[in-house]
Amino acid sequence: MKENKNTITYFAITVAVIAAILGTYFYLENKKNKVRIAELEKEVEDNETLDNDIKQKLKYIIETNTDIDPSISFELGEIAKLIEYKHETKAVLAMAKIIENLLHELYKNDKDLKEKVKSKNRKSATFDDYLDHAQLKGIVSKEDFHLLSAMKIMRNKEAHELAVKQKNDTAKIMGSFLVGFTTILSLWKLVKKNKALENA
Repeated sequence: MKENKNTITYFAITVAVIAAILGTYFYLENKKNKVRIAELEKEVEDNETLDNDIKQKLKYIIETNTDIDPSISFELGEIAKLIEYKHETKAVLAMAKIIENLLHELYKNDKDLKEKVKSKNRKSATFDDYLDHAQLKGIVSKEDFHLLSAMKIMRNKEAHELAVKQKNDTAKIMGSFLVGFTTILSLWKLVKKNKALENA
């Protein structure tokens, strides 16, 4: 029992630290404060609460996502706040909604997806359809797809059960949050690129 409590405590602390760092980053990126962002990278490196794998993922997000659209920075910053204040369920739902909207924008004219949806006797694609199609197209890796599956669960009536399950799988839920942030940023870049091509 004591070991389980320690695990949950570690989970809560780690998630709070991750959320605080990402919340700060998205706020700074929104303000285009490059000097403070560089300082934040060092803070990640020096942080003793996070293991090396999480540090590398956080640094990857910070280093590869400069010049983010202010609206995306704001939304991700708000999600980070939800996580920091222990509203994980709301955070995952918000992430899932943003990912679904971006995938809809990316694949709204995709003939293959339209045919797949039609074959299932549906008029429009679901979150599951978009996520499966993104994996098929190589936009989402197999590993990331499994971590994002937690978000798929949150889209159904079993959402209230997920909070209990999450406490028994700390690595998975922490990974899901990080993958959620990187997926949103990657999809935003693809949508932005497609819009630029359309307007060229």
